[in-house]
Amino acid sequence: MSVEEELWPNVLDALTQKLKKINLPHQVANVKTFEDKIGKVLENLTVRQKIATFISKCAEVQHMKNGSTASRLRDKGNEKFKLKDNEGALKLYTESIIMAPEFGPELSLAFGNRSATHFQLGDWSAALCDINMALNNKYPRNLEYKILQRKAQCLIRLGSFTQALEVLDKCEETIAAAKLKEDKALSVNRDLDAMRQELSTLLSKEDKSPRTESKECVSPEFENQSLPEANPKLILKESNDKVRGRFVVTDNNIDEGEILFSELPYSGVLLPDQYSTHCHHCFRKYTALMPCRKCTQPRYCSVECLQAAVPVHQHECGQLDLLHSVGIGHLAVRTVLVTGIEQLIKLRPRIKAGTYGYSNDDHYSRVYSLMHHADKMKEDEIFQYTVTAALLAMYLAKRTKFLFPNRGPLSEEEIDDDLVNYIGGLILRHLCQLVGNAHAVTELKESDNGIVQQVRLATAIYSSASMINHCCVPNIINQFNGNRLLVRATRSIKNGEEVYNCYGPHYRRHPYAERQEMLLTQYKFRCQCVACSNPKERNFLKQFEARLCDFCNGPVIENQCQDCDKVISSVDYENEIDLVVANILQLNINKNNQNKSANNLQIKLELEVLENCEKKLAHLLYKHNYHLAKVRDMLAENYTSVGDFDKAAAYVRKSLETTEARYGSDSIETGHELLKYSDLLLAQKTTGCSVDPKHLLQVLKQARNIFLLNYGDGSKYYLELQNKILAIS
Repeated sequence: MSVEEELWPNVLDALTQKLKKINLPHQVANVKTFEDKIGKVLENLTVRQKIATFISKCAEVQHMKNGSTASRLRDKGNEKFKLKDNEGALKLYTESIIMAPEFGPELSLAFGNRSATHFQLGDWSAALCDINMALNNKYPRNLEYKILQRKAQCLIRLGSFTQALEVLDKCEETIAAAKLKEDKALSVNRDLDAMRQELSTLLSKEDKSPRTESKECVSPEFENQSLPEANPKLILKESNDKVRGRFVVTDNNIDEGEILFSELPYSGVLLPDQYSTHCHHCFRKYTALMPCRKCTQPRYCSVECLQAAVPVHQHECGQLDLLHSVGIGHLAVRTVLVTGIEQLIKLRPRIKAGTYGYSNDDHYSRVYSLMHHADKMKEDEIFQYTVTAALLAMYLAKRTKFLFPNRGPLSEEEIDDDLVNYIGGLILRHLCQLVGNAHAVTELKESDNGIVQQVRLATAIYSSASMINHCCVPNIINQFNGNRLLVRATRSIKNGEEVYNCYGPHYRRHPYAERQEMLLTQYKFRCQCVACSNPKERNFLKQFEARLCDFCNGPVIENQCQDCDKVISSVDYENEIDLVVANILQLNINKNNQNKSANNLQIKLELEVLENCEKKLAHLLYKHNYHLAKVRDMLAENYTSVGDFDKAAAYVRKSLETTEARYGSDSIETGHELLKYSDLLLAQKTTGCSVDPKHLLQVLKQARNIFLLNYGDGSKYYLELQNKILAIS
């Protein structure tokens, strides 16, 4: 069997086709409860054998610890350290820490060596953390004095003078155990005496007044009786309409930019391609990672995250390749693991009786009651979800102690089928829920050339924020601080208004038909929001391809003006528009073929052509047509390159109007246009041109607020704009 054939999606496809011959997918689809669906597929011998085979092939011996490898990596790190290649040494010591077994000297030695590298790099906090890890993992007694001396030096640099004195006392006690030669012992003691004298001086000069430490910006934590972890100004309501279900409305006026939700996930899983940079538990970037003690895959940003992850990771340790293979199924099983077997068994009678529902006091109930739409799924789809859930339930039974904590490895005959079916049914329910309720946890990543992209880090369940219904015209934006979801209002929301999220298809980015298809396929509903129910709003994106109305200058779509409703013939215009657009395209091709350093004569020739194109298109096309916007962008770029900032700014102003119409006044695209416009206004100012200072300040503040709303106050663009505002205020 090839590698491709062994992938779980391919196994599922082959199994589905095979079992269609005995009508099993149809039978499973018609079974009422999730638990009974699991029981139905596990009754089938072919399914059980395929699951058993797949589980056995996913043994992860390649991710086991190895002491000799850890030692070899540490030796290579030592070589880099001697050559003062601290970055290279840091990487190798970190790899050594990951590979080092839980017991034995390698783990403590690797932490100790990495602490020296952090110290050389001036990262005293990271060095101190590594020193404590080395000491907690039985650092060799004969070397302990060295690392304690380094610990005292870190504490001095961090301003913890009294604690540093205590460490020096411990350091003196360990010198005897090191059995140093007399001259070496004298040298070490001299160093300790010098540090004591330094500390004595520092303590005498230490300011005894209370310190006001600068604290990291902390996300708010809300108390809300109706909707946990939501702003108290929000309430949860439920309609009699099964399609609409529960929804969120305001109980007070909401300001633009106000935080509506500050929510930690019930459960979440980091994507495998982020393991090398982000914490497996809180999803933040780490510097001095802490690895799992038993396997080499998950890494944590701190001891606290490592310890917090143990109750769940103990059931995944050494099995992550299998869990990665089932995609979002990993989050479904993680949800069950987070809840715990004791709680799930306790809830079993209520779940089987159908009396277990939403409760603010029970977080799992809020996850359990999320919509799943299993009844609207196709037969093959629900069958494959069921087999996947059965695989995960059997994995828990055979490879972990989750289902049977007090029993060793079980044979096939010893497994409690009823319990497996019950847990499998819960996993299946969560799988179906995640299709429409999982949140993609993202991080803003800025490239060297200044382009900012949203990078997906993880997938998680936020039960309260999931109560927000979809609208193609949303009034909120999602941001993430590690694994904490922050939901902000993109505009003011009046008391009694509903709060709307966008589930993906936004009316400014996706045409009506595409939006409807996306929502129906994934979320199983047809959207009836204002952008979908109003015939003119459905044509929103078409205006950016529209011609100009001869009567009112409105957009002509399908030969009818959207403003005055007059029917406009297209015969006279199409050929002329095509000729001008072809001219622009040819100009672009010529420009790409030329050297980047085009001379002023070439630029002036281009400007003549572009000015002519702009005038013709302005008489033919609607003012926000994308062809017209493209020409104006090119004109602004060329005028900037020849230093004519006044004309460049004039064209950027027109492009800005189109960008606002296309993407919205609070969009990041508008923010970049405003940034470009403000740069031209500042350039005009430096060349002696008259610039209205109030207008410039207004532009800068508008751009700043957009970047604050979309990227937060740590964004490069936000900080740049804030500095400009301060400079001219």
